Amino acid sequence: SDVCSSDLLKKIAKHDVVIFERQPIDILGLKNPFYYFLPNIQTSSSYSVKINNDFVNYKKNLNKKFISDSNRRYNLSKKQFLIDFIHSSSEFIYKENINDLIILKYERLKNKKIFLEKKNDFYKKLYYLNSSSIQVYLSFMKFNEDKVSYNLGVKYKECFYQLVPAFKQEVYKKFAPGRLL
Repeated sequence: SDVCSSDLLKKIAKHDVVIFERQPIDILGLKNPFYYFLPNIQTSSSYSVKINNDFVNYKKNLNKKFISDSNRRYNLSKKQFLIDFIHSSSEFIYKENINDLIILKYERLKNKKIFLEKKNDFYKKLYYLNSSSIQVYLSFMKFNEDKVSYNLGVKYKECFYQLVPAFKQEVYKKFAPGRLL
């Protein structure tokens, strides 16, 4: 039978419920107890990049075909657009651009019910996690004056976590702006 949410809340009012979404298997090399000891299902994979070397050393470990294809796309876009990369932990940049990233990501995933509108507050307030050990970054790339790709990420203990990538598919897909960013 259908129970409306207010009736349900009246029945379980004295209980707390916590739902952990998208828990990683390991966190910084340690087994995540929420993953190992509670029932769960895997919905996706998570990736991170160690930042303990400079980009030249990092690039040496990447697939040569990936590098070649990325360079080709960058050169193709450079012929048609003035390209600008912005990578910032500035509150001003964050506040000025977070809504654009949310809208772009929502439009891309609205049919999949993954990126729900109710999560917007979480992303808008994420900037305030900044501390001596956590830095929140909002990055974007512009072709001429059009912002074509975004990335919301967190740096924690020399590791950068890409949280929310988004790019404009319709016009710029062949340039792979998400990859270039």
